[in-house]
Amino acid sequence: MKLIKLSCVFMMLCFCPCINIFAGVAVYDGIYYKTNGNYASVMAYPGSGEYSGNISIPSSFTYEGVTYTVNGIGDDAFMSCNDLTSITLPNTITTIGDDAFY
Repeated sequence: MKLIKLSCVFMMLCFCPCINIFAGVAVYDGIYYKTNGNYASVMAYPGSGEYSGNISIPSSFTYEGVTYTVNGIGDDAFMSCNDLTSITLPNTITTIGDDAFY
């Protein structure tokens, strides 16, 4: 019975498209990124509304020896950032999530 449960969990982790076991988090120049392979998307600062001032998103960055191409702005990434004055985005951005600038 225990083997069946473990097999089911393994199958869910490997084949369920809504679960990404290869994603991580990187922090570069004060900005949080969700990483996946060699790509990264800007994610919300823990405790939303914390990004402020002028922000320039790089087209790529190196974190712990891995170079990531920034290709997205995640859901709610800049939500409630009332003290944000400007954001410069690179041309590598291909997706912008829901309510990214709400």
